[in-house]
Amino acid sequence: MNCKRCNGLMYKMELRDSKGFERLSASVCVICGEMVDPVIAVNRQKDFSAELRLPKRVPRNSKYWKKFKRHGARQTTADYTY
Repeated sequence: MNCKRCNGLMYKMELRDSKGFERLSASVCVICGEMVDPVIAVNRQKDFSAELRLPKRVPRNSKYWKKFKRHGARQTTADYTY
């Protein structure tokens, strides 16, 4: 098997959890150290583009900012009550 990152030789390795109970086989590249286990392989095939969409930005001149009196750096000490 060849590494997808550097096209080097990959070998099988057995991984265990910190207590030594759960076993998991992974492939490790001899040259670059790329490690691919079943969990990594499944996540690389998934499409996460729908989860990475950012919310729409609120325009600066909208009613939202007027409601909370947030004017950014233009606030003066007169806006605060002491």
